[in-house]
Formats: sequence, C-alpha cells, structure tokens
Amino acid sequence: MVSVNRDRVNSLLVVLTLLVLVAAAGMLFWVERQYTRQIDTLVQSTRDQFQRANVLRTPSDLTPNFAEIEDLARKAQTWQLIRRVFVTRIVAGRAEPVLMYPFWYAMEHPDWEEELALLHAEPVERNGQTVGVVYLDLDRRALVGVRASIGIVLGLIVVALLTLAARIFTQEKVLTATTQILEENQRELIRLERLSLAGLLTANIFHDIRKPMTNIKHEIGDLSEALGGFAGATRALRNIREQVNLFFDILNELNIERFVRADQADEEYVDINRVVEQSIRLVQYERGSTQLSVSLAPGVPLILAHPFRLVQVLSNIVLNAYQALQGRGELRVLTRTDGVRVTVEIADNGPGIPPADLERIFSPFFSGKSSDKGTGLGLYISRSIVEEMGGTIRGDSVVGHGATFTVSIPVSD
Repeated sequence: MVSVNRDRVNSLLVVLTLLVLVAAAGMLFWVERQYTRQIDTLVQSTRDQFQRANVLRTPSDLTPNFAEIEDLARKAQTWQLIRRVFVTRIVAGRAEPVLMYPFWYAMEHPDWEEELALLHAEPVERNGQTVGVVYLDLDRRALVGVRASIGIVLGLIVVALLTLAARIFTQEKVLTATTQILEENQRELIRLERLSLAGLLTANIFHDIRKPMTNIKHEIGDLSEALGGFAGATRALRNIREQVNLFFDILNELNIERFVRADQADEEYVDINRVVEQSIRLVQYERGSTQLSVSLAPGVPLILAHPFRLVQVLSNIVLNAYQALQGRGELRVLTRTDGVRVTVEIADNGPGIPPADLERIFSPFFSGKSSDKGTGLGLYISRSIVEEMGGTIRGDSVVGHGATFTVSIPVSD
C-alpha cells in the first residue's frame, strides 16, 4: 500500500512538473514574440525616419545632408536594442554603396562592406528607387537567451513526457501483475471458504448417518435372535443391506471430495434445477423442523458453469436461511427463466436482516452470526463466483418478515 501511494505521488509530481514546464514554455514563447515585435517596430521606425527626412538625396539633389544623417543615427542609437547605426548611399549608376555614416569607419575598416553585410539592412527608397541602406547592429542577446531557454524547456518537456510514459508503462505492468495476484488470491479465498464449508458439513455428516448406522446395530441384534429361524435371518439381512445402501447413498450425495476440488474441473453445461436439489441436500442437516417448499420451473435452459462452485453459492444461502430460522418457519426455493437469464430465488420468513447490516452482507468478513457458524466470507465469495459467471446476486429483507436472495445467471449460447 505504501509503495502504491508513493508511485501515485511520484506520478502526480511528474504531471505537475510537466504542466509547469508547458506553462513556462508558453510564457517564453510569448516573451520571444513580444521581443521580436519590439525589434521589428524599432527597425521599421528607424527606416521610416530616414526615408521621411530625405537625407539621402540623389545626385540631382546635390549632396546628402550629413548633419541630419548623423542626428538621425544618434537618435536611433538611444534605443537599447540598437547598438550602432551605419548609413550607406547608393549612387545612381553604381551598384557599390558609399559609406556616409560614420564617415571615418571606412578608413579604419577597409573590409567594412563585409562587416556591414552581417548586420540587419533596411533599404531607403525615394520615388520608388533605392537611394541607400541603413544597417542596424541590433542587440539580440536577450532574444537569444529567451530562445535558448525555450529550447531547454522543450527538452525538459520531452524528458518529462518520456518519464511519464515510462511510469505509465511501469505502473501498467505493476497493475497487471497486481491484478493477477488478486485473481489468484480470490481463487484461493474461494477454495478456503469451500474448505471451511466442507469442514462444517463433515462435522455434521454424523447427524445424517447416525440413524442408518443405529438401525444397522438394531438389525444385527434382531439377526442374532433370529438365527434359529430362517425367515427372521432373511428379513434382518435384507434390512441390513438396505441400510448399508442408504449409508453409501448419503456419502455419494454429499460428494465432499468433488465439492472441495471444484476448481480443478472444467466448466460444463449445468441444469440449475439439479444444482438447487443438490445444494438443498448438502445442508439438510441444518433444516430441523423448517418447512421446505421447492418449485422448479420445467424446461429451464442450461448455463455454463462450474457446478460445484454454483452449489457453493446456493448451499451457502440455504444454510444461512436455515440458521436464521433455527429449525422453525418456512423456506421457499424456486427457479424461473425468461429465456435470457436463469433465476434462483431463496426466501425465508425468519427475523430478516436490519437495514444497516443489509448494506454490508456482501462485504468480506462481515457476519451477523457467531464465529463458530461461519467465516463471514460466504456471501462475499458467493457474489464473486456469480459475477465471474456474468450474473448478479441481490439480497432483500424486511425486518420481521424474512429475507430473500435472488441469483440470476445468463443462459449459455
């Protein structure tokens, strides 16, 4: 349980980290976009100022206005994003630019054209003709940092996604393994409950075989007295034979060994009416003076099931009813079908089940009886068995008027 909770916490942390990274990436993209827009706005504004001022005149307009060029360049450099400004003039008839600002730069940097080619260039036009170019040395360090941060965050998002996928895959494997363990434990729990019920039945077998064994004892006495008369010996031997046959009939009906090993058998097509009869016989030792009414619908369709697991379900319910009635009252068992599902209804007119207990009767280890009467697992396991068959089991009760349990199982195709 601690390991499961820790895995959940770790998975939640990975998901939260992923969400934070996605939010950070979104914010960085927004900052990068705003920064880019600001640079574009400054570049366009600087170009427009040079173009409106008409400082780069064509040859027919005499010489450029050097003072105004320098003034515009200095104004542009007041923005922190523009570190330096270079202005060249395109002379009519010549493709080569002439450096106009700063005029001394060409003397100190003979390769100034190559250096300017690395900067951001904005053409200046007049009357549809390019008369010059403004080169801007832009400070993009912050933009580079933002883009690097975006790359790092995207990398972390990929790592988080891979981590989350790995955790999901690992948890899926753990969940599958845990499910298999739970299924194995449930099967073992069903077997142990069946063993418990078998032990209870075995302890009460002598209640059923005492009578025929006692009769055998009496008949042996009669045989001893009748040894002098052939007819008497014959009658006694016949009675002994009948009682011995009865003894083996009871053992065959109970069939405890097959009942305990029911999980080792394959599913088979089962007649629910025969299962009901066998379940009632199995727990008849607890009946006492209870009136039993059995109504089995004719022509009930077969269902595919482990017969003794179904016997375990129905005998548990009948046994609970007998114990609630304490040898009195009436128990009614009936079967019916609508062609799609087969239903077994077991109803008694005993004390009933309180509403608070009715909500818990299918919970494991809950029992309204003393510990020597059961484990508190009977109805819980019965529901597991029925649901495994695709069926349902329901309990209804009115205090003082008895309880009714309804088991419904789909008909086999």
